[in-house]
Amino acid sequence: MELNIELLKKETEENLNRNKYLLLMLLGSGIFGLFLFIQLAPPLTESERAIIYRLPWTPQEILELSQVLSKYTVTSYWYVFSLFCFFYLFLQSFAIPGPIVLSLISGTLFGRWTGLLIVSICATVGSTICYKLSDNLGKGLVIRWFPNGVVKLNKAISEQKSGLFFYLLFLRIVPLVPNWILNLASPIVGIPLKTFILATLFGLAPPNFIHISTGMALSSIGDTGLSSSSLTVLILLGILILIPPILMRNRNK
Repeated sequence: MELNIELLKKETEENLNRNKYLLLMLLGSGIFGLFLFIQLAPPLTESERAIIYRLPWTPQEILELSQVLSKYTVTSYWYVFSLFCFFYLFLQSFAIPGPIVLSLISGTLFGRWTGLLIVSICATVGSTICYKLSDNLGKGLVIRWFPNGVVKLNKAISEQKSGLFFYLLFLRIVPLVPNWILNLASPIVGIPLKTFILATLFGLAPPNFIHISTGMALSSIGDTGLSSSSLTVLILLGILILIPPILMRNRNK
């Protein structure tokens, strides 16, 4: 079914400003929550504080962040756990870049399988919150800021109505549509919430596992140097990472 963006703009015009302010209030509440976590943080050295408060852009910076947090996981496990979950949910709920970094360090902090469980739950709950925020408050903003993404997703799922769940599963594993657009646009194009949740939970598990394993391999290299097992893991992960682009290219032919 073709989506009429101009009609949707007219339908959402009346409450656009009110919803914008409500979203800003919710965003501000999340930022205030992060501020409270910072105030309750265990004592940090100046060097540790500098590592934690900067944005990690390189593998080395991500490694340093995981090493500092690992130290505090031993002495303040529940604080690190609560901060990790809150921050992940905050980023995912408001479609803010960064969850992939948290996924990379989660294995080092909590272990591979516990980390996968935590990340899977946080990613699913955060994506669901994003879905509901878009549905109830953000629809007017999404169709104005990202009309092409909404139209692209609508066109894609219109051709897959009979197998919508499996197609959403595919989109989570092979991101033909970016995950943040999928979260924001799904309620607009009529994807049912139950289908969205299940496809998110199971579809994000493989990429999350790859991120966690990559982070653990990098951490192992930082601690002990490049061992044969770490090298093997990185090679296998590199092969897995190449699979989605190959599938995307074959699908486009």
